Amino acid sequence: MSIFKTRDKLSGYGIDDETLETLAEIYPFLTSVLDDVLDKFYVDLMENERTSLILEDENVRVRARMAQKKHWINYVLSGNYGHNYFNAAERIGQAHWNHGVNLTDFSSAYHRVLGYLTQHLVSEYIDNPTLLLHGMMAIQKVTFMDLECASNAYRDHEKENQRRLFQMDPLTETGNRAAFLEEMDKHLKNFGEKTVPVSIAIVDLDHFKVINDTYGHVVGDRVLKMVASGLKDNIRDTDKIYRYGGDEFVAVMPGAGEEEAAKVMQRTLEAIRARSVPAREEEVKMTVSIGVAEQDSGTDTLEKFLEKADKALYRAKEAGRNKVAA
Repeated sequence: MSIFKTRDKLSGYGIDDETLETLAEIYPFLTSVLDDVLDKFYVDLMENERTSLILEDENVRVRARMAQKKHWINYVLSGNYGHNYFNAAERIGQAHWNHGVNLTDFSSAYHRVLGYLTQHLVSEYIDNPTLLLHGMMAIQKVTFMDLECASNAYRDHEKENQRRLFQMDPLTETGNRAAFLEEMDKHLKNFGEKTVPVSIAIVDLDHFKVINDTYGHVVGDRVLKMVASGLKDNIRDTDKIYRYGGDEFVAVMPGAGEEEAAKVMQRTLEAIRARSVPAREEEVKMTVSIGVAEQDSGTDTLEKFLEKADKALYRAKEAGRNKVAA
């Protein structure tokens, strides 16, 4: 990061030359009281039920305290805000995310440290109100900058979680149509460059409307979840399942040719057929029909690829349903 970009970034947090000059003046004092600040801070953390569980191991506490002290001395209070600083701040946020610290507790921790630092500043510079005021403003600015930078890791994860939620079918906990389209877009873009095959399988529930009409939609939902579970339990680790329509799923099977995909789907079909869900003091079973297709030169678009699999599905239904056709 160039010095100009760094200055632009700092100015966004209100950190100017005056702020840096103030930090340089009070830095020796702040570092001298940092151990006391952290002592009080960790007492607070151990009184919090959530954070005490994370820090119950003494070795974890010691390492966390050492890393925190180093970060505040070398970066936050030092005025040393180059490229390495911003990377270090984000790594801290990532580490806290990895240890299960939620954003509320993470933000609260920064406010506690700021509070204790401010108390020490007031005690030391009570007779120098100008330096006290500038010092309080300076540490507030750099503390919130550090919190903002470190929180980027949380925001990145939150965006990813939101994306996953947006692309998940809430009933069956499989991917939804949007997720399927995104996945297929990647495969289609790479077509011609791949050295491994990819197949898809359309899975259609046999006579699902009869289940809904006879037992109601609550039982119908149970059947959908049962089928989704049967699919997820029996596909390969590299395969993905998506709910494509009301009673239709699609499996995307990278690395599988048509023959291998059909074998996996046959195993899955038999597993689903063996399952049942309770309904009105009886057990309701479900069968599925499956059409499998491998991507080739004639299926270079999603429409053509789906059409090929759909024709195979039609053959499975024409043969009496409860079958796999490729």
